[in-house]
Amino acid sequence: MTAIAFATLAREKTLELLRQIAEDQEIKLSTYEGRPTVIAPPHAFIDRVSERLDHETIDFQHRHPRLVVKVCWGLFDSRDAVLQRDRFVDAFVEWFFLNPHAWHGNTLQAPVTITDDPSFVASWSRTSGPFYATEIVVEGLAFT
Repeated sequence: MTAIAFATLAREKTLELLRQIAEDQEIKLSTYEGRPTVIAPPHAFIDRVSERLDHETIDFQHRHPRLVVKVCWGLFDSRDAVLQRDRFVDAFVEWFFLNPHAWHGNTLQAPVTITDDPSFVASWSRTSGPFYATEIVVEGLAFT
């Protein structure tokens, strides 16, 4: 059996999607694989990754990665920021519904929660905040 590099694929494919949707929606979005030192809205990054493993047998397991994506739209929820957010979120959700096997042919993935945070502060960042941000949680399932 060939192992799927699911964690690697999940991060790579999610970042590709963030960039593609931003381009399609004409949003000048910066992206980063992890938490950036400096946040310059609009800016998207993978904030956290976790994974649950279910072992059916010694040779068969289910992998359930969970990626938390943060998208910082601006310093406050201005009209432009919320309109960008809405266009982006609608396209993001629609893309996953149309492409449920996007990370790999033997996987499923979809956004499971989308939450706005009008006062997000990145405690690790050198950038002052707070920011108007959206947190998107994407979960996947792989049979390996």
